[in-house]
Amino acid sequence: FINEEEAALAAGRELYLEITARGGHNWTNGHVARLARQAGARLLVDTDTHSPADMLDQAGAWKVALGAGLSHDEARTALVDNAQALVARLLRPPAQAI
Repeated sequence: FINEEEAALAAGRELYLEITARGGHNWTNGHVARLARQAGARLLVDTDTHSPADMLDQAGAWKVALGAGLSHDEARTALVDNAQALVARLLRPPAQAI
């Protein structure tokens, strides 16, 4: 289980915490969402896919986000805004060493 200190550390380092659709792993989504909200940490919704049966469509992803206790606005941020920001960050060229 993630704790308040770890959630605060993630927030301070601009890391993302996971809200997952994966069965069993998703039992703690509400806990993760609550601590992320308190700490100001960013959230992403994912599948933790291990097989094709684990894949989600957009409607399923929304169900996972809302089922974790996220508001509609928080769900949109996790599903759209944070996902786009992470991809943009990953596509940025690495900083050049001086």
